[in-house]
Amino acid sequence: MVKSMTHVTWFPDTTATQHVTPDIVDMTHAKPSRGNDQIYVNDGKRLIISYTAHKILHTPKRTFTLSNILHVPQIKKRLLSVQQFYRENYVFFEFHSSFFSVKDLLTKAVLLSGQSKDGLYSFSVHLY
Repeated sequence: MVKSMTHVTWFPDTTATQHVTPDIVDMTHAKPSRGNDQIYVNDGKRLIISYTAHKILHTPKRTFTLSNILHVPQIKKRLLSVQQFYRENYVFFEFHSSFFSVKDLLTKAVLLSGQSKDGLYSFSVHLY
């Protein structure tokens, strides 16, 4: 039996304070949110947080940890908090006009990269 492969796209966001996703399906250790926890988006809307969860991203060069991801069903895109990703994985981001790289903090080796399209940086990982 052949497993189907799904691509999941994340958008690095330098203004996001936490990772946010509209999907909880591929997350682990999901816990329901307490009360009426919400996030605020750029247009001033408040969106309800349903769960917090974790995720391991497997890439060809390294495995990355995403902790305390907010599950917000109304959000349109998966947002990767650059600062939180940095702290969790000991990496740094290098942004250029048409692409970005994620590099190891000590060795400076490129661990992950993505493109810029229509003003947004993104990268895809495979889910099996």
